[in-house]
Amino acid sequence: MTAIEDRILIKTIGREQNRIAFVRDVFEEPERVIALASAAKYAAASKAYPGVRAPVDKDVAMLVKSAILAAVRALLAAEISELAGGLHYSIVTQPPFDRRGIARMPHTDGSTGALMAAVLYLNRGPHGGTGFFRHRGTGFERITDDRKPFYDTVVKLEQAQLVRSTSIAPDLHHPCYTRIATAKPVFNSMVVYPGAILHSGDIDRTAPIPLDARNGRLTINAFLTPAL
Repeated sequence: MTAIEDRILIKTIGREQNRIAFVRDVFEEPERVIALASAAKYAAASKAYPGVRAPVDKDVAMLVKSAILAAVRALLAAEISELAGGLHYSIVTQPPFDRRGIARMPHTDGSTGALMAAVLYLNRGPHGGTGFFRHRGTGFERITDDRKPFYDTVVKLEQAQLVRSTSIAPDLHHPCYTRIATAKPVFNSMVVYPGAILHSGDIDRTAPIPLDARNGRLTINAFLTPAL
């Protein structure tokens, strides 16, 4: 297999020119990782994630962190010495729509500029990748600490208006956001991006969501802070 640096592609997205990284062929033996994920003990995650999670095996975590470190160095054009944070096997178990058929809102993993996030796709089914979005009301694509108070205020007003609306038909996209890019769920590939970028999992509402690691929407998710 080629060096990890040769398997990284950097793309610039949106009006704000945020940079995200794609890493292909992360594992030499992805089926071994899926077997480990199948044997893991899953539990309900936070309200922000529509599914269950389990800790990643130590040797797998080390390999994934190494790939993320190379991607973050390329993204930031900086010599990053280490990454602090955790990794989880994740399986989606909930539909992507609320009771009124409105797609769940794009979100960030944190507004602190240093936080980096990664999604490594380990499913071959039609379960979707990751979308990146612009908030129409503010024009923001990245919610930093200085933007967050204004953004939160606008979103609160929009959500109150949506609750009163009865004219919204079910759709893959939330009516208050515009998609600016998509990370396709290429098997054994990974997308790495600043955690403050608005994003959302692309969960196909027409396909059933199997609740097991081999057939469901299995990913490895990471939330890491680089040390310069």
